[in-house]
Formats: sequence, structure tokens, C-alpha cells
Amino acid sequence: MPVPLPVPAWLAKKSLRARLKVNPNLRMNPNLRIFKFVVAVLGFILFVADRILKYYFYKNPALVLGGDFFYNLLSFHFVRNFGIAFGLPFFWPVLIVLIFIILLFLIGLLINQIKSGDLFLSAATLLIVIGAGSNLIDRLRYGFVIDYIDLTWFTVFNLADCMITIGVFIFLIQSIVKKPHTFDKSIKLS
Repeated sequence: MPVPLPVPAWLAKKSLRARLKVNPNLRMNPNLRIFKFVVAVLGFILFVADRILKYYFYKNPALVLGGDFFYNLLSFHFVRNFGIAFGLPFFWPVLIVLIFIILLFLIGLLINQIKSGDLFLSAATLLIVIGAGSNLIDRLRYGFVIDYIDLTWFTVFNLADCMITIGVFIFLIQSIVKKPHTFDKSIKLS
């Protein structure tokens, strides 16, 4: 019985690709999948933590935590915020419509950033969407935003406000650097 001749490497790869009927150059980088998963899980955890803290302080409005411990610079207590950032007043129905429009725009932007694989901007946009969404839930449910972190020398805010601020800060840094940080979307077999 004759021994089969060895198949050249270039022909073996071609036949393997033909059998798979998938271009291996289009497969997603596993690091990008991990990054998307981690960002989604962290976003979910931050959203849930903010909602739990808001509910806790809403149900315990007289509770004040940490004032003496932090030398009266930082305390945690329930505050109703009827305005926008820093408590600035704004006409309520216009504010709700404006927030919905901005959220829809940001969700569309987030989808495009995830498809393009842009690391920092998709994380920044996700933080802004989660924070704005949590504050919007408060506005629709209670008619005000629940704030609970009180910096006596600055203002009263919540975790959702922190997420929005960090997201905007990442946007600003990215616009200054202007260097997109992306994963290589394909794995090249050579």
C-alpha cells in the first residue's frame, strides 16, 4: 500500500479554511470579548449599587452617616434634587424630554463604539448612559433625584453623578489625546 504524500502547509491551511467556510481573519479577538463582558458586568454592578443606595436613603431619610468620622467634610444622607447638575433649576417637562433625547443619542453612539471596538469611549459612554438612566428613573418615579453623598465644601451628589462625571472626563481625555485605543478585531493565521 503506497504511503500518502505530505500536503504542503499552504494547501493544508487553504483546505482547512474551505472546510470551516469562515474567514479566520474575521473572528473576534478574545480580549475584546472579555473587555465587553467586564465593562457590561461593572456597569451592571454600579447601576445596582446606585439603585440600592438611593432606595436605602429614601427609606431612611433621617439617617446621617459619617459626618463626625470624616471631620464634617463628608457625610451621607438623603437630599432631594429637583434641579439638574449642582441643583440648578430647570423646567421639569422639558428636562425629561431632553434627557430622553440625549439617552437615545448616547445609546446609538454606544452601539457604534462597541461595534468599532473603541475601548475607552465605549466604557465612558456606558458610564454616562447608566448614570443618566438611574437619575431618570428617580425623576420619573419620585419627581426628583435622590442624592446622598454630601461634600460640605462642594455639593450633594450620588453614584450616578459620579459615573456621568467620570464618563465625561474620559471623553475629554480621549479628545485631547486623539489616539483611538482599540483591540485588533481579527486574529490573523499565518
